Formats: sequence, structure tokens, C-alpha cells
Amino acid sequence: MGQTSLIALVAVASLVACDAGEDFEENELRSHHNHHNHHNHHANKGKRDKHKRHGYHGHHGHHGHHGHHTYPDPDWRVEAPQLHGLSNSGVAQLATVAEQTNSSCVVVIHDGVLVSEWYASGYDASTPVPDIMSATKSVINAIVGVAEGQGLLDIADPASDYIQAWQATESAGVTILELMSQTSGREWDFFTDLFIVSGVEDETAYALSFGQDHEPGDHWEYSNHGTQSLEAVLEVAVGQDVEEFAQTELFEKIGMDVSMARDNAGNPQMYRGLSASCRDMAKFGYLYLRNGHWRGQQLVPNAFVQESLEASSSLNDAYGYLWWRNYDGHSVMPSTPARTEFEGKMLPSGSEDGFMAFGAYGQLVFVDPEDEYVVVRLSDVYDPNNPFGLDQMDAVLAAFEAAKVEQGCDGP
Repeated sequence: MGQTSLIALVAVASLVACDAGEDFEENELRSHHNHHNHHNHHANKGKRDKHKRHGYHGHHGHHGHHGHHTYPDPDWRVEAPQLHGLSNSGVAQLATVAEQTNSSCVVVIHDGVLVSEWYASGYDASTPVPDIMSATKSVINAIVGVAEGQGLLDIADPASDYIQAWQATESAGVTILELMSQTSGREWDFFTDLFIVSGVEDETAYALSFGQDHEPGDHWEYSNHGTQSLEAVLEVAVGQDVEEFAQTELFEKIGMDVSMARDNAGNPQMYRGLSASCRDMAKFGYLYLRNGHWRGQQLVPNAFVQESLEASSSLNDAYGYLWWRNYDGHSVMPSTPARTEFEGKMLPSGSEDGFMAFGAYGQLVFVDPEDEYVVVRLSDVYDPNNPFGLDQMDAVLAAFEAAKVEQGCDGP
């Protein structure tokens, strides 16, 4: 469905939306009903408190009444955007911006319902973007969380409990959570981490071969090979191929039709390589909006989700455990190789309460827990002159925010 068909869908929706004032008001009330914090203390929280966490606003824990929420069954229910706080004209403009920013697809979910979608030529609701780049890392967070929930690992464990090659080395004390928070202190340089690791035959073995540049927990550096090390941890912990575990224990349970890329040795990639559609990634974002809960099952432990979305160290307010945060604080970006640190939000147009899966060239799953929206923007256009794609992502979020209306409807 291209921009024309999206606008047609919006036009049809507008015929009923203005007659649904009471329903709209009821939806709004339901949307904002459960904004109370339900903080669950992780069994190992005391052990993890040695890693300072701060800046957490507590907004991510307010969706605790599972029975009141709508879920895809198995795919998204579609409703008029006006019933979910978005104007027709704003949604049409969002489609225009999606096209102008070389997006492959843009999807908006509100309160468990699909309210807007746009697809570039050659894409439709089921077409996957071949590689969502580092947004894959947030999916790895969920796989780790499922494993922890099943008692197969604890992220406070030293990774060397699962990686024999690290035992009795300077990396012996690196914990799983430090690999996930990018504070492992693993040896790093830009060229090796960006280009070499994705070109060797066995990426996991290569990732495990590095030493330490820093003491664990003392330095923040975004590391692809550090993340790939989690493949070795997970394979030992779950006792099977990591993707096979993820398919049965996560993807199939929430209806994600996705696949993970593999290196030439057959290892699933942890730092990039997931092939997924916008609708699939919207399901993933919605899983985290609902604190890891899905249709009567707690797939990812609630406390694990909460902890993953906090600032995982005092070194970078913008990063949790393989998730980015749009917190208005001290932000550190991946080095390119110059190090970029600044005060403020990564995406100025997005809610400060938002958290996101973020990948190169503007791959984005933005979750707004306060207003219960999930916005997904993916692209197969890889522009070497704009490797992060921050401008494209922010433009999409700006158009989304501009589409919001206070009440009622404003016509087509």
C-alpha cells in the first residue's frame, strides 16, 4: 500500500470518525487510565546496584493491568486514526514525510491498534526490510530476558561462566549486563568494530578474541563485537541455537515473522541482521510497551524490562540494556570514530519518556509509554553520508507529533 492507498484508507475512516465522539472520548480515557507505576524489584537488584542507575522517570511501569489491553490476534486490528488522537491531515502529512525521508515503511500503533501505515513502492504490510541494522540489538535484549525469565541465566553473572575462553583472563569479570550496557571495557577500535567483525568467517570467535581496554563498568563504548559475544553466552545458557530458541520462545509467541542473519560459520548475528517488516517490529515495540506481557503470558520478566529501560550506568543517560532512551540528559553516541557527547535528547521531536530500538540509516522503533503509541520507521536506503539517520527519524517523529489532536476531529 502506497501513499495514495493510505490516504484513501484515512478518507474512509473519516466518514465514521466524527460520529464517534463518545467512543473517541472513551478510548482516550482508557488510553490514560493506567498511568500508575508498578515497580517490581528484581531478585538480584541488590547485586546489580553496584552499577549506578539514574534518571529513570518510572513511566515505563504504568501498564500493569494486563486484562484491559488489546493485542494482535494474530495481526493488528485497524481503526481510524481519529479514534486514536491523530488527525486525517496529520496522518497524510506523516505519509508525505515518510516518502521524503526515503523510508521503506512507517507504522503507528496506539493502544494495541494499528492506526496508520505507509509503504514505499515494492513494500507492503508483510514485506521485510532485509536488515534493520542495530535495532537488532534491542531484540537481543528480549532474547536474553526470556532466558533469564526461564532461569537459564542471570545478567549479573560473569559472561565467563558461559565463555570458557574468558576464564582466568582480564575479561573474566565482565558481566552479561556490562555487555548489554556497552560498559564491558572490551578492546575497541572503529575500523575493526564496524568493518572487520562483519567480514570474518566466525564473528563470534572473533568477538571473543579481544582483550580489555578498560576495567569493566568504567567506560561506555558502543561495541558490535561486544554484543556479538552474547551469542556465545546465549548458546550455552539455552542449550541450543540462539535463533531456534528465539523463534519458539519469543517470535512465534507474538506473531513476528522474522529471521536472523548468520555469519559464514553459521552463528546468528547479535548486533545487526534481523530481517523484519514494520508491522513485525511494531509487535516487538508493543511487547515492551506492555512490560514484556503478551496475551496472558509474561514472556520477558516485568522487572527485566524495567531495568533494561533505565540508564544502565552514570556514563550515558541515553542507554539502557541494548535499548536507547530519549532522556533529556547526558547522551553519548556510537563513536564514528570521533566521540560525540552532548546534553539533550537524541530525537528532539520525540517524547522524553520514549525509548527506542535504533539502527544505522534511521531504523527506528519508538515507544511512547505515556501516550501508548509505538512508531516504527524502517528503510533499506543506506546513505553513507548520513550513517545514523537521526534527521530522518526525527522528521518522522515530528510529523507524528504534529498529527496529534487534543480532541474531536478536524476533517480530512
